[in-house]
Amino acid sequence: MSVKITKLEGVLLPDKVHVAKLSPDLHYAFAEAQGYIGDCFSDVEEWVRNLPPNACPGGYAVVECVLLPHLLSRAHFPSAFFDRFHLTVLGSHRLEARFRKVFVSPDGGAAPRGGAPLNGRSFKTGALFVAGRLEDLKAAAQTILDLPPDSPAAKHMAYLEAVLPLDANSRLKLSPNAQSDSFEVVLHRLAAGGKEFPLDDFLAYAKEAGFEASRELCVVGKDLIFVAARGPQDQLQRLAEFVFVREIKEMGTLRGLRPAEAEATSVSLEGSPPTPSALDENSPTVAIIDASLAEWLLNRLPIAGYHKCDPQSADAPCGAEHGLAVLSAAIWGPWPERGRPVALKARVSFYRALDADGVKDNHQKQYRVLKNIIKIIRESGCQFVNISLGPDTLVRDGVVHLWTATIDQLAYELNLFITVAAGNNGQNDRNAGDARIMVPADSVNAVTVGAADSPDANWRRAPYSAMGPGRDPSTLKPDFMVHGGSKTSPFRVLGPGPRRFTIANVSGTSFAAPYALRSAVELRNRLGPSFSPLSLKAYLIHHAQRESHDPLEVGWGMAPTHHSDEGPETSLFHFQGRLKPGNRYLAPLPAPEGGFGPTVTLKGTFCYRSPVTPHDPLSYALGALGVSFEPNMDAPPDANGRVPTLPFFDLGPQQRASDASDWRPERFANAKSTQKEYRGEFLVKPGFEIFFIERDPNTIEDFPVFFAFLLEIS
Repeated sequence: MSVKITKLEGVLLPDKVHVAKLSPDLHYAFAEAQGYIGDCFSDVEEWVRNLPPNACPGGYAVVECVLLPHLLSRAHFPSAFFDRFHLTVLGSHRLEARFRKVFVSPDGGAAPRGGAPLNGRSFKTGALFVAGRLEDLKAAAQTILDLPPDSPAAKHMAYLEAVLPLDANSRLKLSPNAQSDSFEVVLHRLAAGGKEFPLDDFLAYAKEAGFEASRELCVVGKDLIFVAARGPQDQLQRLAEFVFVREIKEMGTLRGLRPAEAEATSVSLEGSPPTPSALDENSPTVAIIDASLAEWLLNRLPIAGYHKCDPQSADAPCGAEHGLAVLSAAIWGPWPERGRPVALKARVSFYRALDADGVKDNHQKQYRVLKNIIKIIRESGCQFVNISLGPDTLVRDGVVHLWTATIDQLAYELNLFITVAAGNNGQNDRNAGDARIMVPADSVNAVTVGAADSPDANWRRAPYSAMGPGRDPSTLKPDFMVHGGSKTSPFRVLGPGPRRFTIANVSGTSFAAPYALRSAVELRNRLGPSFSPLSLKAYLIHHAQRESHDPLEVGWGMAPTHHSDEGPETSLFHFQGRLKPGNRYLAPLPAPEGGFGPTVTLKGTFCYRSPVTPHDPLSYALGALGVSFEPNMDAPPDANGRVPTLPFFDLGPQQRASDASDWRPERFANAKSTQKEYRGEFLVKPGFEIFFIERDPNTIEDFPVFFAFLLEIS
């Protein structure tokens, strides 16, 4: 397929602020809220008195504030209430709860959009973790009685369903029948408490509770601290009573390095493998982060370098076989049965992040492996990165994953194209959640790749390939599929034989991911360095073919892996850029010569990339972007200053996210692709408005959200 891409420049304009107005019937009356929230703080005071010694470091405690389910938007955030009681928001989580009162929305609907009935049903909502000094929490029950009814704090108090003590058991996120003695403890970090607070206090508390934990095995982030701890499972509840503990889960092991399926036979390869054509200073740089390579073959591989994070450590078992197979998939793709493949034109470097020391104490040394990956990505300067290893941990809703948050932030900060293997557990029990993608495949800023069982048109999801969903705002995971091999159509890669290369038959998402990376690098070579990593992702999604396959199994479908100038020409219009809070972007759609015909078909793909807030799953992506389609950008605006719109990415006319209190994840998906048909007479001066949705509850930070937008007109 020949693709002609026309890059267009949009117009960056200041945004118009719209504040959602709340009906007085959609929250508690002042007297009702005053009495109940006051009782809640009395319960909090009693709970604090019964906590173990040293569980409240620095004179702080953490409580949980449950929000009404229809008041989760930033416009209704109860900041005035928190300010009045000197409370600091640490993070959020989703939960199901029953509510005290029925609220009816303006259109007559009931909860969860407009409240929750008391008939035994529960509804999904959000809750905030909030820290306060003990003296402020103890005085809160009395302070509430002195609140003026018309004060901002009183109004915001009416948005709360409850203020609750933390339940230690609810913070234990163990799998059923867990038998591990190694755990990951996630702590909230409070800047007001000092540098890295409360890490030192927790380490001392953990020792008193019978757990081994040290600074060496911890990762300190901006808002969360991750600590590896080992100790008796029957003492976990006591450990969870430390008030800054967000969650405790078993540490998990690293995934095995053997392919999902493999043929025992292999074919010897004569000579050295093909090398790429001449490279220049503009050639893309690629980092393959994996286990190891056999030393004897290094000077026969077309790689820019082989780097070991710890040169003193030995290779991990099966590491050389896995590493070479992943490298082979990235450089050559699947080897043909006849002839020789073409090598990728790129500077490819291999990095050994996993060694023998990384698997000796598998439960805790995965922190060591992750730190290696962080160092590689930050120091290598590579634009394209593949990661086909990770913890043997299923993605679970509401659980914070260190690997995911780390890779998400690196992809955003360094503007990288990162491919991640979905996981090889797709044959497990889907209903039990055991076939779900594995960490860090839930990364919203990386590209998660699943495996198809064949490269042909009759492809299906390979049985082993893990399935979605992912996490908000990227619930459609994997992003797409490419051939990853099966028993009937294996993925052919280089294998190390006795001092010579072989061709081995393998299968697994570990090989689909670097094969997809190869496709992205080929695209970059064809389209040029100005085509951003996010635009490459949008291109692959735009041309993916899903047919009738289940989106939760295959994402956007089978992505292209071979790019040529053959076939009918397709024209794409391309916009890319970035938005900050307070900006909007107008992308005018050029009319063809002679104007639009009677019927116009628009196919569009939109992707954005945002910084992440792992402590705040209610808004994991700190910023989100929305898109509206305007058939006539010169039309007179309505009372809110907006011109009339038509549905495109499944948003109805006049729906604008910053005006809404409905924060469903699908409304803010960071990858959207659709095709719609319009009557040409309606398209006078058509265009798209891309607008910013600021989701941080406390402050408006000056950070950009990057976007890419591809449009096809027929």
